[in-house]
Amino acid sequence: MQGEKSAAAGGVVLFCEECGRRNSYDDAGEIESNGGYTCAFCDFFTPLYASSALRMVKEKSSPQGPFIGWQPQTIAFGEVSSRAGASKRFIVYPEAEGERFDLEVEPVARLRETLSVSELESQVYLVTVLPVRQSEGALVDYHGPGLTVRDRRTGRKVEITVTFERTSPKLEIDRSQVNLGRIPAGKIHEDFVVVKNGGNEMLHLQVMPDPNYYSIATQFTVDSPSSLFIDPGEKRKISFTLWPTEEISSNWSYFQPICLQSNELSRTNKRNIVITCVVSRT
Repeated sequence: MQGEKSAAAGGVVLFCEECGRRNSYDDAGEIESNGGYTCAFCDFFTPLYASSALRMVKEKSSPQGPFIGWQPQTIAFGEVSSRAGASKRFIVYPEAEGERFDLEVEPVARLRETLSVSELESQVYLVTVLPVRQSEGALVDYHGPGLTVRDRRTGRKVEITVTFERTSPKLEIDRSQVNLGRIPAGKIHEDFVVVKNGGNEMLHLQVMPDPNYYSIATQFTVDSPSSLFIDPGEKRKISFTLWPTEEISSNWSYFQPICLQSNELSRTNKRNIVITCVVSRT
């Protein structure tokens, strides 16, 4: 079969899942009885049960202007890397044969820092979920109206649903408060805290003692590397050493935070592990 098939009123328009070309049919019942349809251009067979890939609309025309159709019905990105982003193509078309329009396609207001749209060719567009590093106001996860498509000539407008879930590292700490109890002055005490990457991207963790807390009577060091790269699901130890000197006149309370800064998407990417103890005279 050459070119596009023409559809009578009440027919259906189908877009091939393989090549994206438009097929028109007069009888939707024939497609249902065959369990799907074969593209007239590339011979790819799309089964009827693949409803998410099958666009079936009645041909309509309106004195107010053409009805707007699009494919796919939902632009579903699935998981999107927070560092790389992702792009998908989609098609916008008049639902009635022979209709024409002048399109304007843009992200909805709340996604203007998260999505970008470019026109590849007539009625074919590329929508991109931007990497987080390029868009400080980017959303983490989203499911809802994402794009507005408007015909400039008639003002007719539709919204296209966009869904995505960003992949991200996730810092998990087994003990954010570490009470070492009573430690004799002059004795070295070593301990550790376990951290885990509970997310699905590489976790970059920077570790250092809080410089705002310092005691000349106690030496405190973080023995682990100051920069850790932790794979998804991996656990690592943050080791530290506490050495109170003997030059104290009475028992006293010790307080020392360890600062952790990660590349998580959440606003809580700066966290502390707090070390406390009571140093006693020997």
